[in-house]
Amino acid sequence: MRKLSKQAKFVTIAMATAMLFSVQAFAQTITPVADTTTGQPAEQKSPFKIDVGYSHRIKTDIKGGTGNFNVHSTGVKASNHLQLNPCYTLDTALDYEYNIYQMHNNRRWFQRANRFDWNKVHLVTLTSLITYQRDEKLSFYGGPVINVGAEEGAKIGKTFSGGGAAGVNYVFSPTLTAGAGLAVVSRIKDPVAAVPLVKLDWMFAEKWKLHAGFSDLGSCAGYGMDVSWNPIEKLTLSSGVQEQYKRFRLSNSNSKFKRYVPAVASDKFAVAYAKACYDITEKIGVEGYAGMAFSGKLKVENRYGRALAEEEYDQTPMFGLRTSFAF
Repeated sequence: MRKLSKQAKFVTIAMATAMLFSVQAFAQTITPVADTTTGQPAEQKSPFKIDVGYSHRIKTDIKGGTGNFNVHSTGVKASNHLQLNPCYTLDTALDYEYNIYQMHNNRRWFQRANRFDWNKVHLVTLTSLITYQRDEKLSFYGGPVINVGAEEGAKIGKTFSGGGAAGVNYVFSPTLTAGAGLAVVSRIKDPVAAVPLVKLDWMFAEKWKLHAGFSDLGSCAGYGMDVSWNPIEKLTLSSGVQEQYKRFRLSNSNSKFKRYVPAVASDKFAVAYAKACYDITEKIGVEGYAGMAFSGKLKVENRYGRALAEEEYDQTPMFGLRTSFAF
């Protein structure tokens, strides 16, 4: 028992250190890969699941005197778990997020620095990961990732990006599962990148759990760490930090003034949050969260990938809800 405790501490420290180096790079590279390899026994997973979520970032000022904005986001996620045979499973997830950016005082045509002006943004992520369960402890996974990011009105053919992800998970004990992998992906108007994937689930005390990797929050998923507590069977309280990144093609990217007109935009931020999840039944769950978005940055580039404007924005409160239906 003492040996297992030391092993758990070592793995946790190593994984947390890796997270510090990988989370920033990964969050800037792609829309999050669906967390379909949780280490949960296949017989306990629901074959089909639908999630509906909402998030709201309250109005915040863009530094440099370039205005302010707020964001309403609504997301829908459909995921399917298919047991192909005793050793192979296929997990497919389709994630859609609709973002309404309400920009104010962003006069981009009169001041070169004020280029932050977009409204309705659609983000789609499709993942399909096959998992090979070698034995009770070791499993391997891999599959494609496809992303679409576009402001309403942009040409759909120029909004695709994606690649593939692969990795391994290992169950050290009933209370500790760790995993690592690699994603090779492209971004809109950016080179292909290879970034690490890190995952950790550790029940370090009775009713307490540490999670590192992907998790759902309101309208979408992100990459980060959280600690959760189960005071009663149906209620989970958690607190954590997550990084989110949205990159998309702008609707005016087809203008003839290619060098000076914004073609691609990105919105990157981190959020520290507290969340409560309640299982109404075995198949229906609800959750709500509140937190603070910080380290936010907006960036616009022309069609050649050259930055036209890049500004940070002030920290701002955000909150959201999410409901899950399993079938």
